[in-house]
Amino acid sequence: MSQSILKMEQIVKSFGAVNVLKGVDFDLAKGEVHALVGGNGAGKSTLMKVLSGAYTPTAGSIEVDGKTYQKLDPTLSKQLGINIVYQENDLVPSMDVVENIYVGNEKVKGPGLVDYKAMEAETRRQMEELGIDLKLSTKIEDLSVSDQQFVKILKALSVQPRVLIMDEPTSMFNVEDAAKVLELTKRITEKGIGIIYISHFLNEVVQIADRITVIRDGA
Repeated sequence: MSQSILKMEQIVKSFGAVNVLKGVDFDLAKGEVHALVGGNGAGKSTLMKVLSGAYTPTAGSIEVDGKTYQKLDPTLSKQLGINIVYQENDLVPSMDVVENIYVGNEKVKGPGLVDYKAMEAETRRQMEELGIDLKLSTKIEDLSVSDQQFVKILKALSVQPRVLIMDEPTSMFNVEDAAKVLELTKRITEKGIGIIYISHFLNEVVQIADRITVIRDGA
């Protein structure tokens, strides 16, 4: 078994009298794709919101690199190297590819001076490494849905995460573009990043996953 990055133990999340998560265990190893599957409302998103710090668990613990936490907040989660590629589009349509990847996290060459060339060079290096081909000066609104998804993945990788959550990354793709995402996922794990892969396309899951956890009715 590869080195464990993350362990979630006996995670409970209740909203009033409703138990959405009922003592869920989940763990992730370095360089692994661990798929999380289940129907709508099963609790997948809630579990990931606990991990990303958006929700505080009612009970349970989260261990990252051997250190145990009762809860995470969004800032701490990112500091620990946990990042998420959301299903929803969180890109800025009027900005180009490079600006979107580094928005809020710009490289600078002095007080108030954004180093666009450095950001562009790093983006090109990352794209070459991962086999992505994008014209960097293109505005997001002029990109295809699949290319926008690649920008979201590049953005998540720009902060050098150790855990990457991919939430339904191919839900709006045709078969050819979906295959590109699966290939990209494999290349990301070669960098030692652990991936939590959420999908309802079971044919994808069996192709890509090293392990699969099924969640149903919060358990």
